[in-house]
Amino acid sequence: MGRLRALGTILLFLQATLSGEAFTWLTDTKTAIPATEPAGKLLLLYWVAGPGAAVFAQELERAFAPWPQWRRELSTQLTALRLRSWENRLPMGLPPLPGNGSTNVLALGRTGDTDWLATWTEVPPVLELSHAAVELAGLSLAEPYSLEVTEFDLPKLSSPTFQRSFVRQNKGPYWIETLEDGTRTWKEEGPVGSLLVLRDSNSSLKAAFPLVNDWCFLYNPVAQSWSPWSQVLVKNR
Repeated sequence: MGRLRALGTILLFLQATLSGEAFTWLTDTKTAIPATEPAGKLLLLYWVAGPGAAVFAQELERAFAPWPQWRRELSTQLTALRLRSWENRLPMGLPPLPGNGSTNVLALGRTGDTDWLATWTEVPPVLELSHAAVELAGLSLAEPYSLEVTEFDLPKLSSPTFQRSFVRQNKGPYWIETLEDGTRTWKEEGPVGSLLVLRDSNSSLKAAFPLVNDWCFLYNPVAQSWSPWSQVLVKNR
């Protein structure tokens, strides 16, 4: 029952985030760029280019949607600008973009700087973006969410002497998984109800972990479905 209830939580929450309020982006550089200049206000640029633009946009909206208070705080401290490569040139005074502007990019920086504070060519976890805004840009921004969990331990799977573990690094969003032949890095996509979704940094593999001792789940990107994986021991601070 616990597994079915948790799996249902994933599906219901994903539906809710897909229908959530989208983050508001300015599209007029004549309005956006001057708004950043007087006090060196931070600019969050979404540069739309090439294939995958629609998926990138959907993932970006899905990442922002569950955190309305965080979005409100963010919007008061920076200017968000969305530009399409086939309609606009990069405004003067902005650093060059990765790939010479040929790919979708999310960039955090200020006009007049020679480099961006941070750039992403894949949609980052909301906690990663939030930490970059706080640590690199000096914004006063509350956490979109907080967790007491520091480690997930799975029972011995393939060896009587080996136990798989996922350990959170600092305040997230990165986790290190210990494997029999090394380690693997995962990123938080954020809590989904009573579960925390992690994504393998080097693939489309996802896993959802309970915040109390229960079952975890694996996501099949081909079938686009979740299935039970293993029981989990949850460790808190």
